[in-house]
Amino acid sequence: MGQITTSFCGQRLRIGREFRARTQSELAQKVSASIALISLCEAGKNKRPSNDFVEACGAVLGFEPAFFYAPLESLRYLIRKGSVP
Repeated sequence: MGQITTSFCGQRLRIGREFRARTQSELAQKVSASIALISLCEAGKNKRPSNDFVEACGAVLGFEPAFFYAPLESLRYLIRKGSVP
């Protein structure tokens, strides 16, 4: 089982965005951010995005902000079972 983390998980942002069939450009436009910021967050190069950014991404993608902070391992189980959020 994965370790509990309070760090932002950029891979979860990418998975959530792709699950909702959004491009980085579309998400950036919807949350009033740059494509570069979306890319940096997804690549794990920005591990502390602002709360406003995370909340906006959650609102657009249909996830609670906490979704982006949970361990990635908890998603791997759902993906294997075919039950991604």
